[in-house]
Amino acid sequence: MQLQGQKLEGYLVRWNDDRGFGFIQVAGQQRDVFLHISQLGRLPRRPEVGDTVDFELGMDGQGRLRAERASIQGLAKVNPGLSSRPGRKRSYEIQGRKLGIFAWLLLLAPAAFSFWVLYQDHNILPLLIYLFMSLFTFIAYAMDKKKAIDQAWRTPESSLHFMELLGGWPGAFLAQYKIRHKSRKESYQVIFWLIVFLHLALWLDYLLFAGRWMWHPAAGLAEAFFR
Repeated sequence: MQLQGQKLEGYLVRWNDDRGFGFIQVAGQQRDVFLHISQLGRLPRRPEVGDTVDFELGMDGQGRLRAERASIQGLAKVNPGLSSRPGRKRSYEIQGRKLGIFAWLLLLAPAAFSFWVLYQDHNILPLLIYLFMSLFTFIAYAMDKKKAIDQAWRTPESSLHFMELLGGWPGAFLAQYKIRHKSRKESYQVIFWLIVFLHLALWLDYLLFAGRWMWHPAAGLAEAFFR
């Protein structure tokens, strides 16, 4: 029988990086032990499934097992006041890429669509959404890039994608060129380009087909759902 406060070792079998928690499997323990990222302190990287975790067994107010004062074997905790790589000077200088013709056309497309809606329907909302969300997303990228250089806790990729989906993808695209962030990770790029194509498809449907193929069915589904 394992007692509260006992020091144990187990393997991280599940980890939700966006929400910052997971579960540890301990030999001889029927239930997996809950682990919150706050119990790990500051580490040079995020936890990963398969990590070996040392911890003290604790219990929450509802009697559920949880890990306390945990550490990942092989990873030294980082002193908040120091770089995780002593002697190495941090560099925030980033050599961005120049925008080509395709990049300029892609960036100007939502502005052109928004100005057309402003001219035709006197609706400034799309233009304001793209401007605000693009600026907000660019800043979020820049802050996450700094966190990556400082080896601090990163912004979840799902949060960045959500900003892109809400209209911030032009700012994200510009950030990928100018601060070279999230531009090489293939899995991230796949979702990013799906979001871009979705926005372009919605605009083409709106401008060329009066929303017949995408906007009207989506509105019908929304009406049926909230009825």
